[in-house]
Amino acid sequence: MRTGCRSAIFWSTHHGRRAAGPSWTFTGFAWLAILLLLTLPSCAPLQPAADPVALAEAAHLNQEASTLYIAGKYTEAEPLYQRALAIQEKLLGPEHPDVAMSLYNLALVCRYQGRYAEAEPLLKRSLAIREKALGPEHPAVAFSLNNRIPTGICG
Repeated sequence: MRTGCRSAIFWSTHHGRRAAGPSWTFTGFAWLAILLLLTLPSCAPLQPAADPVALAEAAHLNQEASTLYIAGKYTEAEPLYQRALAIQEKLLGPEHPDVAMSLYNLALVCRYQGRYAEAEPLLKRSLAIREKALGPEHPAVAFSLNNRIPTGICG
């Protein structure tokens, strides 16, 4: 297990209560940081054959899905994330950092619906892509490591 990775996101736990959704609440500018991490492209260069209109559609789908996700509407967000992922994989290739972000977003939707077995391979693939494309010390990699499914569930 890696140590020393810290996320810029701070949260406080509920006072001994178990919530139905995430067991933390965000403070300060954390919501803005989460929204940016969920929706911004990675700054990786486009492949020459990438269709900018289709990529804009994928970005729009990710933004809509992120809005639904933050509102707790996971079942409505999931198909939008899936469509965005399909577009990005087709245009950018399976190892692009934007594909990793879509995989991560889809994994979180599965996670908060209690579908841990579906979330785990998505999270692992997302992390592998990010580490390869961005390097192990990149903030996106640290964020992924900080927001994994608890080890008691997935090993």
